Amino acid sequence: MKTEDMNIKIQKASADGLTDNKGKCNALAEYINHEDQERINEGKEPFQYMDPDGNIVTLEEVTDKINRNIQNLGKDDDKFYHFIVSPSEDEIQAMGETEGEIYESGKLLMRAILDTYAQNFNREGVEDASDLVAFWKPHFCRGKNGDLQFHIHGIISRNSKGRGGKKRKLSPLTTHRNTESGPVRGGFDRSVFFRSCEHLFDKLFKYERDVAESYDYCNAMAHGTAEEKAKQIARLHAEEEAELTAKIQEGITRRRETVQAQNDLEELAAILGNPQASLPEPQEDTFGEALNLANMSILLTRLFAEARDKGDLEFKLVIEGLVIEPIIGQNGGVEDIRVSKNGSVFFVSSVLDGGRLKAVLDNWWRVSGQQPAYVIRQAKAEKEIAQHKEKLQLSKGRGIR
Repeated sequence: MKTEDMNIKIQKASADGLTDNKGKCNALAEYINHEDQERINEGKEPFQYMDPDGNIVTLEEVTDKINRNIQNLGKDDDKFYHFIVSPSEDEIQAMGETEGEIYESGKLLMRAILDTYAQNFNREGVEDASDLVAFWKPHFCRGKNGDLQFHIHGIISRNSKGRGGKKRKLSPLTTHRNTESGPVRGGFDRSVFFRSCEHLFDKLFKYERDVAESYDYCNAMAHGTAEEKAKQIARLHAEEEAELTAKIQEGITRRRETVQAQNDLEELAAILGNPQASLPEPQEDTFGEALNLANMSILLTRLFAEARDKGDLEFKLVIEGLVIEPIIGQNGGVEDIRVSKNGSVFFVSSVLDGGRLKAVLDNWWRVSGQQPAYVIRQAKAEKEIAQHKEKLQLSKGRGIR
C-alpha cells in the first residue's frame, strides 16, 4: 500500500521557536541530538553527525565549521538552514529492511540530495555537495504498529566552502529563478529541486512511484490552481485506466491459459480412449475479479470525493448497493473503512493504494467529522516534539544570543 510522497523541508532555524539562524547554530545542533539518550536507554549506540561524504564528525566540528563560515554575511543575514528529509513508509521499505540497511541507503540518498541542492543554484564554483558546508544525522523510531520510521535532520551553511577561495551566498528560500543579472545570480527553484530529489530516489532504489504520491500531484492538490489540479487529476485517471487495462489483460491471459489447459486435457483423454477421464475444476474467474476490484477502486474514490455531506455520501452508496462502517483504531481515529455489498465484505485498504486511501479517509473526515488515525498520530508526534523543545529551552534558560 503506497503512502504520501517524500517530504523535504528547508527552513530558517528560527521557525521552530528554538533557535535563531541569524546567530550561532549550537542550539539547533544540540536539538538534533535529542534522540541520543533514547537510543542509549535502549542499549543502542547513538548515531553521529556526518558530512556529505558520509564521514563521521563530532558535534563540536559541526558547530565550529558552520559558525565560522560567515564571511561577507551581515548581522541580520541567515547564517544557516535546518533541513529535514522524511521518506514515506513505502519509501523507507524500498531503502532496506533493517536499520543498518536503511542507514547505508541514507548515506547514498543524502549525498545525492546535497549534490542536487548545490547544482540547483546554478552558481559558478558550486558544483556538488563537496562545495557545501553541511552536516546531517539519521533518526530512527518505532511507530505504534512497530513499523520502523526514519528521517534525517541536518544543518547547511548559507555560504559555500569557497572553491578557488571565493565563497558564494546560497539561499534556498530566495524567489530568484536562474537570473543572469541583478544583485542575485543563479537562484534556487524549489519545485525543480523537490522533483529532482524524487526522481533520484526512484532511480537509486528502483522505486515505482504512483501519480498520487508524486510531488507534482501532492503540490497541485495542496497549492495549485484549478487548472493545475485538473491536470494532475487527469494524470491520476490515466494511471487508473492503465492499471485497469493491465488487470483486465492479466485476467484475460490467465483465463485463456486455463481454457487452453482444459482443452489439452480433453484432447488427451479422447486420444487415450477414455472420455470419462477426470479433469480439474476450472480456476476462479480472475478476469471478473480483476475487473471488479479495479472498478471498485475508481468508484469508491469518486463517491467519497463528490459527497457534499455524510447523508449525501450514504445515499450515493445505497444506490450502488454498498454499506460502509468506519474501523476505529486504538487512538480513536479511523484506520480503514469496511464495505459490504451483496453479502461480500472487504476493506477500502484492500482495493485502494496509499494515496487514494488517504483521499478517502480525508473525505470521510470532511463529511463525518471523524479524524483519520494518521492525522491523530501526526498531531501527537508534533505535540511531543513541541514539548521536547520546551523542556530543552527551559533547561538552557535561553536560546542563541
